[in-house]
Amino acid sequence: MGYSERDYYREDVTGNSPGISGQSMVVRLIVINVVLFLADWITASGGDHWLFKKLAVHGDTVSHPVYWYEFLTAGFMHSHERLWHILGTMFGLYAFGKPLEDRLGGKEMLRLYLFAIVLGNLVWGVRQYFLAGPFGPADSLKWATFFGPSAGIVSLILLSCLYHPRATINMAFVIPSPAWIVGILVIASDVTGAMSPDTKLIYFGLDNYAVGGLFTLAYWYFGWNFGRLPGMRMLARWGNSLKDLLSPQLQVHGEDPERDYEDLEEEADRLLAKVGAKGESSLTPKERKVLEEYSRWMRQKHR
Repeated sequence: MGYSERDYYREDVTGNSPGISGQSMVVRLIVINVVLFLADWITASGGDHWLFKKLAVHGDTVSHPVYWYEFLTAGFMHSHERLWHILGTMFGLYAFGKPLEDRLGGKEMLRLYLFAIVLGNLVWGVRQYFLAGPFGPADSLKWATFFGPSAGIVSLILLSCLYHPRATINMAFVIPSPAWIVGILVIASDVTGAMSPDTKLIYFGLDNYAVGGLFTLAYWYFGWNFGRLPGMRMLARWGNSLKDLLSPQLQVHGEDPERDYEDLEEEADRLLAKVGAKGESSLTPKERKVLEEYSRWMRQKHR
């Protein structure tokens, strides 16, 4: 994420005040969740939520590779019987995801969130298939179904509290409350909202929450960052190259299109981490110029 896209510097560089906008990865995630929720509700026929069934993860999904996409898409499904499920989880996504987006950057926050969802659902699916098995009467056995961003929400809540242990969040956007208390209430809302008497989801899904919590503790303790994994920068460059091919842009200011900005990006990441830890005042004039150059490059690239 560019220097000018950080909340603590956006106003200085671009002249725009920070706020809720399409540039926020958290807001984009909320929009996707709401759109899928409405699509599931609108397309349901006679109580048959076929879209939900296609995207939720099932106890035998692990044995059908063609359906492995469900480990991810289940994280965007919500109870169509309990409105509080989507309201509570979306509030948690914004309240705890936004501070992490400001600290880690939108892309890293997204990678963390989605990885936790996939990992949690995968562990749940493996346990269901190999240990729990189908349930019900012998003549009508069926597999449990699980849905919701449980592991992802737990990951955001826990990591946000670890980074900002004294943070205060306005519960229901009105009542100032300690972040950890709000986090517990959000998780409780997610658990009860996803509970289904037919499939006993509250029992079958508890390991999903545990996986999200354990993964986040490891992420925080070891100082992981998915964006710095080997090959990630190359994949990002390939993606940007494909994007440029699909939407060619005019060259401006005489910039060399062949210039390799990898070193600049790495230096910008280091300086952004310095700003996040010590504040903007810790930057030297030379470091400010580096970040301003990086910001101009990012704005031109995403224009």
